[in-house]
Parts: sequence; C-alpha cells; structure tokens
Amino acid sequence: MPTIADVRKQYPDLDGLDDGQVVDALHQAFYPDLSRDDIAAKLGVKPPAPAPETSSMLRRTLGDTGVSLLRGAIGVPEAAVGIADLATGGAAGRAAEAAGVRFKDAKDIAADWYSPEYKRAQQEVQNAHGIVDTCAA
Repeated sequence: MPTIADVRKQYPDLDGLDDGQVVDALHQAFYPDLSRDDIAAKLGVKPPAPAPETSSMLRRTLGDTGVSLLRGAIGVPEAAVGIADLATGGAAGRAAEAAGVRFKDAKDIAADWYSPEYKRAQQEVQNAHGIVDTCAA
C-alpha cells in the first residue's frame, strides 16, 4: 500500500483533508473490508494523540491549593525532625522512620492528587532548560 504522501499525489482533490480524513475516504471508497486502523497503519498515519485530561476550575483552584497546603503541612513536622536530627546526630530521623513516619512518601502520595493541568505545568517546568525556558514554562 502506498504512503499517505503517495495517495495525496495520486488524488490531488484530497489536499484539503487532514490525514485522518484521507484514511476515512480511502476506507469508504476502496477498502471497506479492511479496518480503518489497518489502513492508517499501512499508510503510515499515526493515530491522533488522546486529548489531555481536563478538570473543573473548582478542582484546579481549590483542589490544587488544598494539596499544596497539605504538602506544606507535612513539611512542618519533617522540618522539626530535620532540626532534631542535627541535635541528635540523626537519631531523631531514624526513630521517626522506625515508627513508620515517611514524609517523602506522604508528599508523593499527596502530589498524585494534583489536577492533570497542574501536573502538566510542573512537567513543563521540569523539562525546561535555563532561566528563559523556565520562565516561559
């Protein structure tokens, strides 16, 4: 089977259509017995990326703020244990861990509660290189 570019050269009237529409036209006109996905794969057309998950303004505003507050609240006793660690040579931290206190794990669990938009924005900042890219993200 030809590539999508070959099909567009052969059928110039398809120029105004996107790749998905060309696949649909070929499927209906020439290959109704094949699956649409098979035709797209043979033409080299990748399936469209899934739409990003979205959430309500209420969740983004109140939910993300609440998660940040919770993570900050977890940081207060974490800081206290850190200061006690300095005075006790690390004994306070070992005692907290022995008692089952895992500040990092708690923060990581809470971070999973952020909205998809917040997570995407944070990932953009993490992927940025340099001050200009970081500010743009």
